[in-house]
Amino acid sequence: GTSWTTVTVLPAIRQSAGAEGTQTQGIIFGGELPGATATAFTYDGTNWTTTGSMGTAGFSGEPAGSGTAALAANFHAPPGVNRNTEEYNFTANTITAGAWSAGDNIPTATTSFGGAGTRDATLVFGGYVGGPGVTGYVATTFEYDGASWTGGGALPVVRNSPINFGTQTAAVAFAGNNQPPSGGVYLNSGDHYDGSSWTATPNNYPTTISNAGSVGTQTAGLAFAGYTGTALTNATNEYNGTSWTGTGNYPVSISGMGVAGIQTSALSFGGTNNGSPFPASGQTTTAEYNGSSWTALTGLPGGRIYPQGAGNANADNARSIGGRNTSGSSITETLIHDGTAWATQPSLAAARQSATAGGVCSTSAAATIISGSPLPSSTEEFTGETTAVNVKTLTSS
Repeated sequence: GTSWTTVTVLPAIRQSAGAEGTQTQGIIFGGELPGATATAFTYDGTNWTTTGSMGTAGFSGEPAGSGTAALAANFHAPPGVNRNTEEYNFTANTITAGAWSAGDNIPTATTSFGGAGTRDATLVFGGYVGGPGVTGYVATTFEYDGASWTGGGALPVVRNSPINFGTQTAAVAFAGNNQPPSGGVYLNSGDHYDGSSWTATPNNYPTTISNAGSVGTQTAGLAFAGYTGTALTNATNEYNGTSWTGTGNYPVSISGMGVAGIQTSALSFGGTNNGSPFPASGQTTTAEYNGSSWTALTGLPGGRIYPQGAGNANADNARSIGGRNTSGSSITETLIHDGTAWATQPSLAAARQSATAGGVCSTSAAATIISGSPLPSSTEEFTGETTAVNVKTLTSS
């Protein structure tokens, strides 16, 4: 309070860093060395200790907060200003961030195919295969156990962009199309999967359709919107394992959305409203279904087509994974919906659209994303954030 005293030096030189806190509980982060750095150190009044680094190196930003709860915004990250906002939190727990990791490659890279199940019990079927020596729509089925892929019973009919939901041993495939886009045949028939083979259903979907949104189980499914082959639709239908029943219409006529949740609590997002097989426009539309009607919510931060959905809307962990942005490129971005708004999550290793995922009906953060355009054969698995106590109170006896 009167004069300055030299204390322990910083472990590394820097300038233009962010800093917050008090004399006995401080933090310094980012800065120039002279290049931008992401490293951070905490101060306890005597010593400096390395702590978690910033996600993106930067300097000359806007710091705020305290030594245990700091904020970094608009830090310069050459060649420009980084618009990211990052939060720092110090707790008595060890927090391991959620992340995508590599899984087993699918035997055949596919796009616009159907999927069902969870991360460690995934089913994929149909779709389009392109590449050296193999091009066209297929009826193949593959099963994933969280470690490796095996072949399953083939679909009775080729289906591209079908209605799809259920589990690995009780899945549903309806509608889709079975010819290339130039002169495609649109379907309304359906098949059930029992874990080994497909059987035709007695009742068809109310219209021919492809690129519809769909989610649920074999006896409690939901399908809505999509492209009939001649026009977009906003019709919504529920499935009871035998037949379809119409219910409240989707807010807009659209196709190519991502979906997460269950029949009575679903979240839909993205899509296109121009009806073309290869649309250039992406929508931000987000809406939730409560079992009878749809309600529009705050939209995605950017338009996208053919994102994949995973998670449970009731558990506030519905995810938008990948997709196609408004410039026409496949993307790696993953977002999570907390019941009100969207926030960023760890990105995919490979950009992809028109993929499929396990975890659609899961109440956990686990998810799988498989193949997709531009036809990577890779599988990526998401493991959610975990927390473990690393501070304990010791007492003497």
